[in-house]
Amino acid sequence: MIKLIKNELSKIIHKKAIYILAIVTILFTILSGYIIKLAANIDNLLTSDTYMEILEEGLKSYDLNNPEELNWYVDDKTELDIAKEMKKYDSDSWQAYRMSTMGYDYLHTINEAKYVSKDNKALEEAQKVYDEFVKEIDNNDWQYFVKKDLAEAEAQKNIVEEQLKNDKLSDKEKLELNNSLKNFEYTIDGYNYRLKLDIPVDNSDDSLLVDQYVSSAIQYEGLNKDEYQINDYDELTSKREVEKNYYEAKYKLDNDIKSGDMFSASELLLADSIAPVLFVIVAVVMIAGTIISDEFNKGTIKQLLLRPFKRWKILLSKYITSIIVFLLFLLFYEIMTYCIYGVILGFDSYKIPVVLYNFTTHEAFQMSLIGNILINLLSILPAYLIILTITFFIGIVSTNGAVSIAVGFLVFFFGNIINQMAVIVDSKLIAFIPSMCWNFNAYLFGGLPTFKYSNLGIAIFVSALVFIIFLVGSFIVFRKKDIKNQ
Repeated sequence: MIKLIKNELSKIIHKKAIYILAIVTILFTILSGYIIKLAANIDNLLTSDTYMEILEEGLKSYDLNNPEELNWYVDDKTELDIAKEMKKYDSDSWQAYRMSTMGYDYLHTINEAKYVSKDNKALEEAQKVYDEFVKEIDNNDWQYFVKKDLAEAEAQKNIVEEQLKNDKLSDKEKLELNNSLKNFEYTIDGYNYRLKLDIPVDNSDDSLLVDQYVSSAIQYEGLNKDEYQINDYDELTSKREVEKNYYEAKYKLDNDIKSGDMFSASELLLADSIAPVLFVIVAVVMIAGTIISDEFNKGTIKQLLLRPFKRWKILLSKYITSIIVFLLFLLFYEIMTYCIYGVILGFDSYKIPVVLYNFTTHEAFQMSLIGNILINLLSILPAYLIILTITFFIGIVSTNGAVSIAVGFLVFFFGNIINQMAVIVDSKLIAFIPSMCWNFNAYLFGGLPTFKYSNLGIAIFVSALVFIIFLVGSFIVFRKKDIKNQ
C-alpha cells in the first residue's frame, strides 16, 4: 500500500498544473494583501483636497436668496469648514475625530447665525463657544474631555438614584429608572476604561472596542437571558450575538488585550479558516477528479491493474493520495498566506491572542492565533473531504477529468447558493442538504447552527452518510468497472 501511495505521489509531483495553481495562488494572495493595505491606509475622504474642491465649487452654484438653497448652502459650508479644520490634525488623531463629531454642531450654529438669521450677537456667542472648544482640543489633553463626559454621566446617575428613593413610584417607573441607572453605570465604565487603558475617543479599533462594550452591555442588560423562554430563532441568535460581543469586549478590556483590526494580517488569516477557500477547493477537485480519470484517458489503467495488487488497494491508495495532496496544499496555503500577509500588513497582529466566548460555560477566554486557526480548519475539514470524495466518485463513474472537476465545482458553488437561500426559504428539508451540514464552525464553543432547523446531530449524520455513500460507491463502481474496452 505504501509503495502504491508513493507511486501516486510521484505522478502528482510531476504535474505542471499543481505548480501553476500554487503560483497563481501566491500571486493572488500578494495582490489581495496590497489591495487590503491600500484600503487600510486610504486618506480620510472628509479631509481630501478633491472633496474640498467639490464642496467649494458646489457652494458657488447656490442662490442665497432662495431659503431652501440657503439651508443647503449652510450644510455644505459647514462640511467644508469641518474639512479644513480637520486638515490641521492627523487624520487618525483624537482631535480630528472630536472635530468631526462635536465641531460640526458648533460650526453649523455659526453658519446659521451668519447666513440664515444674520444675528451678530448669536454669531459672536457661537464663535466664542467654538474658539473655546478649539483651544481645549489644541491643548492636546483628550483626558479632559473624557473626564468632563464622565462627570456629566455621574451627575445624571446621581439624579436617577435620588429619584429611585421616591416611595410613590409605580413599578413601571422604577423599572425605567433602574434601566436608566444601568445605562449610566455602563457608560461610566466605558469612560473609566478609557482613562485606565489610555484609550482616547477616536476612530481606533481600541476606541471602537470601548464603544462596543458600552452598547452591547446596555443591550444585554435589557434582554431575556433565559433561552428556554425564547421561541423565536432570530431573537435567540440576536441575543447570542449581543451576549458574545459584551463578554468578549469586557474580557479584552479587563485583560488589556488589543482589539483586532479588520485589515490586520491575523484577521485575514482567521477569515480564511472559517469556510472552504476557493484555491484549496481547486486543488481538491483537480487532484480527486483526475487521479483516476487520467489512467483511463492515457490508457494506463490496464497496465495498472496488471500489477499484483487488488483493485480495492489500488483505489484506496489513490484516495489516500488525494487526501495527502489536499492536506499538503492546505498546509502550503496557510503557511504562504501567513508569510505574505505578515510581510505586507505586519507580523505584530499575530502576537495578539484571539478572544472567544463559550456559550456552554458562559465565559470568555483567549487562545493563540494558530490554535484558533487549527480548530477552525478542523471544523471545515468535512466540507473539503465530502467535496473530494464526490469528485473522486464522479471521476470513476465518468472516467472524464473535465466532467469530474466540473461536478466538484458545482457541488461547492451550489452548496454556497443553498446556504444563502436558507435565509429566505423556511423549510426543514434544507437542514438535510450536505452543504448545510459539512461546516461545523458554527457549533464551536456551544454556538448555534446557521440554519434554525439544523443541529449538530443532523450535521454529523448527514455528513457521515454522504461521505460513506460516495466512498463506498467509489469502490463498488471501480470493482465492477469493465476495463477491457477502455
